[in-house]
Amino acid sequence: MAGFFQKIFAKVRRKRKANPPPTQAQIHQKIIETIQSIRGKLDRFLITRKVESGPVQKAQKWSLHKNHTGLFRLDADGMSILLFTEPFLVKRQEKVQGLLPISEVALCRAARDKDPSAFLRAATPPSGKGYTLYQSLLGERSEQEILPAIEDLLSWPNADLHRLIARSRMNIVAHVLVHCTEPIQKLFLSNTSRRYKEMMITELESLLSPGSDPDLNPGSRNLGLLEFETAMHEFQQEMHRFLKENELRENRRRRMEQARL
Repeated sequence: MAGFFQKIFAKVRRKRKANPPPTQAQIHQKIIETIQSIRGKLDRFLITRKVESGPVQKAQKWSLHKNHTGLFRLDADGMSILLFTEPFLVKRQEKVQGLLPISEVALCRAARDKDPSAFLRAATPPSGKGYTLYQSLLGERSEQEILPAIEDLLSWPNADLHRLIARSRMNIVAHVLVHCTEPIQKLFLSNTSRRYKEMMITELESLLSPGSDPDLNPGSRNLGLLEFETAMHEFQQEMHRFLKENELRENRRRRMEQARL
């Protein structure tokens, strides 16, 4: 009889036994799958990215045409309007062309200057490939105005990358993982702890949830799925601050060494 009860209790203990924790490989796979789900959702929404140039979409009363990255034309009854989503510059027939937003006050101030670069300095600089053209029009610009590219992280020491991740908001890092290249994604995942990856899964899943939209949760500091441009810019600003702090520390160290000589 005792043996019978021992078998029963053993079965109960086995049933109550918790499931084994996920392996590192399973955690990694879950992160990749969630990122792919987020990208799929964004791809379905960001229809303008699927076309290099040409017709984007046509409805019964309007059509949208893509002229260039960031530049679109809306055609409808009685209208043909250019829309642009970002400042941009291109070079055609040895002449730089494009669109740069500028306030009317800044425009009038620039008009008092003899150098045409005054207009460019007062305008909002372009992103992406056009930024190189923008710099070429202005000549050398101050280092403070240039944010580092996220791809620069590939050359960072691991210790610096660890500190940068630790001081960055997890919501921002989640956006970076969704929009970065595969080498950067691998770099991040190979330089974060198991605990961080587990929390990152929750952060990424929240981007898929409508409840994470700031309009529905105005008290949150987190940036929603469609605020990725702000998130990427914030991360680049954090990179810039980190590099400047490193530079200041290195300069102090050199001065102290020179003082001891």
